[in-house]
Amino acid sequence: MLLPCVPFTGGGTFRDCSRSSTGVSASRESGLQFLAAAVIMHLMRMRSSRVQSALVGAILLAVTVGCGQQDNLPPEKRTFVNPDTGYRYVVPQRWEFLRGEVKSPGGSLFSVQTLSLIGGDETFIADLPYSMVPQLEEWARYFFSVEGSPVMRRVTLDGEQALEVTYRIRIRPVDPQSKVVFLVARKGDNVFILKMTYAPGMVEQDEEGARALVSSWRFGEARPTAPPGSIVVATPATTPATGVEP
Repeated sequence: MLLPCVPFTGGGTFRDCSRSSTGVSASRESGLQFLAAAVIMHLMRMRSSRVQSALVGAILLAVTVGCGQQDNLPPEKRTFVNPDTGYRYVVPQRWEFLRGEVKSPGGSLFSVQTLSLIGGDETFIADLPYSMVPQLEEWARYFFSVEGSPVMRRVTLDGEQALEVTYRIRIRPVDPQSKVVFLVARKGDNVFILKMTYAPGMVEQDEEGARALVSSWRFGEARPTAPPGSIVVATPATTPATGVEP
C-alpha cells in the first residue's frame, strides 16, 4: 500500500509564461501589491513573531519575484524561507515564485513537499530514502507518461544524505521527451521531497538554474509540519544496489 497520492501543486501543468519586455501588466502588479498589503496587515495581528516574520517575507518575495522585478536582485532579496520548518532556498534570477512554486521563464516548475515521520512505520523509516521510491513513481505516473526505468543516484543536500530519482517523461504524446527529478532527504522527524519538472524542450536551458536552486538549499529548524502518523504503512524498499549510481 502506498501513501495517499497527494499531488504536488501545479504538477504537470505548464502555463503560457510569454510576456512583454516590461513584465506583467501594471494592473496585475498593483493588484498583487494591494493583496500583499492587506494580508500583511492581518499577519501583524498574529502572536507568533517568528511565523509572522517568515510569512510576511514569503509574501513580499512572491510579490517582488512574481511581478517580474527580480532581475539583478541580490540573493537575500530572492530567498524563500518556509515558516513551518525554516528551510530556505534562493530563487534563480528571472524565475518566478508564486503560489508555492518556482517557475522558470520557460515553464519548468520546482516545488517542495514535507512529510512527518512521527508515528510512522519503523521499517519504512529505516529504509529511507529508498522506501519513498514507489510513491515517487506513483506521483510521476499520475501526472505524466513515464518512459523507461528511473535513474537513481546518491547525492547530498545541505550536507545530508539524499537520493535523486529521475524519470524520463512526456507531458503530452506530441511533446518532446522531458524529465522530472525528485530529491529525497530526511532531516530530523521530516522527510523533504524536492521536485523539479522540466517543461518540454527546456531541460538543457533550465538545468543550470535548477542546480543553483538546489545548491542554495538550507535546512532550518527540524520540527513536524504534518499530523502525527502521516506515514504509517511501509512500502517495499528499493534495493539500494539496484539502479543506483554511486
